[in-house]
Amino acid sequence: MKANEQFSLGALFLNIILFAGKLFAGLISNSVALISDALESLGDILTSVGILIAVRTGNKPADKCHPFGHHRAEPLAGFIVAMFTAIIGFQVVVLGFRRFFKPAQTHITFIVLFIVIVAMLVKLVMYFVFLNKGKKLNSPALTALGIDARNDVVRSIIILAAVISTEFGVFWFESVVAISLGAMLFHSAYFLGIKNVDMLMGKAPSKRFLDHVKREAKKFPNVLGVGDIRAHYAGNSINLEIVVMMNPLMTVKKSHDVASKLRDKIQEHPEINRVFVHIDPASNKSK
Repeated sequence: MKANEQFSLGALFLNIILFAGKLFAGLISNSVALISDALESLGDILTSVGILIAVRTGNKPADKCHPFGHHRAEPLAGFIVAMFTAIIGFQVVVLGFRRFFKPAQTHITFIVLFIVIVAMLVKLVMYFVFLNKGKKLNSPALTALGIDARNDVVRSIIILAAVISTEFGVFWFESVVAISLGAMLFHSAYFLGIKNVDMLMGKAPSKRFLDHVKREAKKFPNVLGVGDIRAHYAGNSINLEIVVMMNPLMTVKKSHDVASKLRDKIQEHPEINRVFVHIDPASNKSK
């Protein structure tokens, strides 16, 4: 099992434990804010399952049916997760409105506060760990788990404030918190969906990235100029085509060897999956 799979599996187990704890705290306290947070944690479980499946699929090597690999698996799972997140957000908003018009007494105990605080601390650790590992392993899935954990920390702080205010008789505040959480989920679902759709549709990487590749190619031995360069995302990785100019008197074998070495050099970039190098004869206009 690769490192990104191990961390994805760990996130799944942690989210299951946190969901159970939050649901228990919500039910015994009768707090709509805590119940809403538990439902959001259910979304975290779905997210973890989807990401684990996507990571395992994306780690599969290229085969006859998928000659460019399985890199689109992660954004496909991300899009599905975005839809689930939107559904859960709608349910949380409805729950908040119902409790606003029918307030109920909550029963906050030490164990309830303990569960909320522990969950917040666990998510804070997850944020730092997954964000760090996501960058090191070039895994958008792990990075997304880290960002989601950070959002959970913010929500936990708000919920803690709502629970305490309810104990002082300010019943409407937890309804406002629940509705706000639902809106946050809708917001998160929208941008998560847009980001993953862009990857599935083959969006081009930034101009800054392409300019960097072009500068590196120009420095390569026997490359006299660089022409067109095109690239697009195929899932969470990039396929790139580049045209380079070489001495027209160079033998086919030598130019092929130079192109192969340039290809291998560019493919060392962690975001790049496949590079196609096209050779044109250099002219006086080559840059």
